[in-house]
This record gives sequence, structure tokens and C-alpha cells, in this order.
Amino acid sequence: MSAHPYVRIWIGARSNPQPMNERIFMNPKHTKLKLRYIIHNEPGSIKAFVAQELLSKKNYQAFFDTLFIKGCACGVVSSLKHYDQTHYFFDKYYDQIETLRLERDDEPYDPIPLQYDLKTTLAWFAFEQTASDLAYELGIYDT
Repeated sequence: MSAHPYVRIWIGARSNPQPMNERIFMNPKHTKLKLRYIIHNEPGSIKAFVAQELLSKKNYQAFFDTLFIKGCACGVVSSLKHYDQTHYFFDKYYDQIETLRLERDDEPYDPIPLQYDLKTTLAWFAFEQTASDLAYELGIYDT
């Protein structure tokens, strides 16, 4: 089985890299390197936007805990606090947001509640969904 592509970069050129199916729990230093890697290699993506926001935080676990319990509406995401910011985010990442929304519609979930205007709601939804995927990828959350 081939090694996970990040293993050599983030774990440090190990002679016996872990297979892709094993969970890699990174320490904060490795997490920062992984976030920088995402920003550099996936520019213009929501994932890179989330990674950039995460790099500005001191405690990743606390950030994710707050985000997943209270959501973007509580102001934990400093770059998506105001309507002009969420509207810009929505316009910039519209295609990616639409892809996430359509994937969500295919799953047996409740519909996305429209508590705010459409652009803000979908911007926050996309950020939260991408952050959830990233938290799993980084090993901060298992599920």
C-alpha cells in the first residue's frame, strides 16, 4: 500500500511511512505545516480560506469546538462576521458553495435553515462544512 502523500512532508520523511488508511494525529507544528500546504496548493478554494482562518487562531481545538457548537453566527470566524464579508465570500466561492449545497441535498439531512439572508446562510454553511471536513482530515475530530 502506498504512503499517504502528506506523511513524508508532515511527519518528516520517515523510513516506514504510515499507510493512508491509518489516522495521522498531528501535533500543532505539523498542523500548521499542513494548513500552509493547503493554502499554497489549493489557492482560491474554500478549504484554503478555512486553513487561512485557522492559522490565525492559537487553539485549533477551541476554535472548532466553538464553531461546531455555536456556528459562524457567533462571530468565531473573524473574516465572516459582517454581511459585506459573507456576501463577498458567497460571490467569490459560489460554484464551490453550490457543489456543497447540492451534495447536502443528496443526503438525508434536514434542509439548510434560512435564518439570515441567503448569501450569509450559504456562506456560513460552506465554511462550517469545509471546516468539519478539515478538522477530520487534521485528526482533530474523528467523526
